Amino acid sequence: MPSTRDLIAHDEAALARAVARYERLCDAMPLAIAVFDERLQLVRANAGFRQLVGAERGTATGAASADPGCLIYDAFPNALADLGDEIDTALRLGTPRAARVTFHHRGTARVVDATLVPLGEEGPRAIAFVASDVTEREALRDDLERSATQLATIFDVMPDSVRVFDAGGRIVRSNAQAQRAHRPAPTTLGELWQQDRPRAASGVGLFLHEHPSARALRGEQVRGETLAVRRGVAESRLVTEVNATPLIGVAGDILGAVMVERDVTERSRLAEELEEQVKLGNVLLERVSTEADRLEQTVRERSDELVRLEEARAREERLAAVGSLAAGVMHDVNNALNPIMAAAHLLVMHADEPDAVRDYAARIAKAAEAGAATAARVGRFIRQEPIPGGGETLANLASIAREVVALTEPLWSERTGGASVALDLRFDESGIVAGIEGELRCAMINLVHNALDAMAGGGTLAIATRSHGSEVTLEVRDNGRGMPAEVARRAFEPFFTTKGRRGTGLGLSEVYGIMKRHRGRVELESTPGHGTSIRLVFPAAGRTPDAGAHCAGPVAFTTTEVER
Repeated sequence: MPSTRDLIAHDEAALARAVARYERLCDAMPLAIAVFDERLQLVRANAGFRQLVGAERGTATGAASADPGCLIYDAFPNALADLGDEIDTALRLGTPRAARVTFHHRGTARVVDATLVPLGEEGPRAIAFVASDVTEREALRDDLERSATQLATIFDVMPDSVRVFDAGGRIVRSNAQAQRAHRPAPTTLGELWQQDRPRAASGVGLFLHEHPSARALRGEQVRGETLAVRRGVAESRLVTEVNATPLIGVAGDILGAVMVERDVTERSRLAEELEEQVKLGNVLLERVSTEADRLEQTVRERSDELVRLEEARAREERLAAVGSLAAGVMHDVNNALNPIMAAAHLLVMHADEPDAVRDYAARIAKAAEAGAATAARVGRFIRQEPIPGGGETLANLASIAREVVALTEPLWSERTGGASVALDLRFDESGIVAGIEGELRCAMINLVHNALDAMAGGGTLAIATRSHGSEVTLEVRDNGRGMPAEVARRAFEPFFTTKGRRGTGLGLSEVYGIMKRHRGRVELESTPGHGTSIRLVFPAAGRTPDAGAHCAGPVAFTTTEVER
């Protein structure tokens, strides 16, 4: 028979095995379990508790501790305020007490739901601590609440009407816009259909089962369907665009439907107006196209007619200029012929008087000489021959330029269209040439007039004379519109003009002839948009120009085109 010692040893071994099984079972549980004695010192703790407070068996980490003998407040050093009252209440009443404990674990806030269970019937009681870590669950719940709040806010601020139906057609949720659209607010799809009395775009009324939401409850997707509905106290018709979709559960069953409705009345009205405008525009475009073709034909005909008229006018102007020249010549010829005819008549009447005969004969001779001089001058003009020796006087170009400025200045404003002109005079008083002052004056007047015509918006007119070696130069410069190269090449052609009816095309041609008769030359320099400079180059008085220079021709062109 076993002895008492053997029995005790056997019981102790059985108890140790039971305790070991209990500890393995507690360690395997997902809960944090710990037992504290009546002094709230730790007696036992499972692996869940040690992991919760951040300590392994027998090793403290951080400020928390799970060593046997440590106080419960050492295990949760920063949760004293949460635990103290709950522990006191549980021990005093002798009943389990639920508590939420918030503490810091390795620098991170943790939340646990704990149950404090008093152990023992009388006297000082121990206490069991059973807890579950709900940190992640609470974080998910907070995220879910924030998302729900955000979605609810978005749901309410949407400008479209949104309604959620359950599988039976009851409206379980609607946003603020949907609630404003109906008074009173419908609670079912049937009430919504009854209030709206919807019609399709074709004008045909819809039955309840044809409503987009009813079709969505049967599993159909409805996209962008246009309906005419009745709204408001006056029951006016509005045009709405409806989208509806079924709510499908995890098992594939239909849980309900969502309908989104947008008021497109104004858009529909604008679309109809736009369609009408497009139709009207097409009609107008067709008319305009027809009119444009007719107008184009008319423009072509008128353009051809204008070209013919311009050519005829140019011929008339050239003939008029020649006629003016001929009229002047005939005037001089008549002035010479009238004395001849009068003297011849008197000569016949006084044929018997020798003295009278000689006197009238002398008159006839002088008149004939005058006519011959006129004919010679016309011939020189036509052939542009130099002035014969002895027919010229010394002339100061600076003095002639001043006379021209004084003579033309009253007409400057008229030629520039009322714009102001600045004058820049730079004279070399030593510029003396041999020539006919009247012709030199005429040449300068032509140059000044051309410069003023080129400055329609105003500008600066510069006139300068200078002596250099065996030559004297008169320069007239403007900062007007300038000439392109093709115009500059023809500037001295008789009857060529860019002024239309305002010009005869004889001004620069006359300047050319005058310079050739004075054994000089003309230099033209022009840049489109920047102005023109014309220089008259004379041989100085008492100097004979080089034969090579004269043979080379009296005109030199230097034109510069502005880069486009």
